[in-house]
Amino acid sequence: MDDTTVIAAFKHLTGDYDTSTGFATWLGTCFFQKQTIPAELIQHKGNSEAIKYILIVNHHQLGTASVLLLKRQ
Repeated sequence: MDDTTVIAAFKHLTGDYDTSTGFATWLGTCFFQKQTIPAELIQHKGNSEAIKYILIVNHHQLGTASVLLLKRQ
């Protein structure tokens, strides 16, 4: 991880459920549109000037996992 990487979390706000990845995808589109991430979600603050990619990693409590890479158009 470099100095431009921002790490954000959301499950502390929503909990863990079957559609968490869908919610994270929606959040990602909001981040792309607004080019900002709310401070309540940031766990590691990077110094990136623009949000170009978002990597979503979701580990569900039942042992399943999903990984999505979103790219801004």
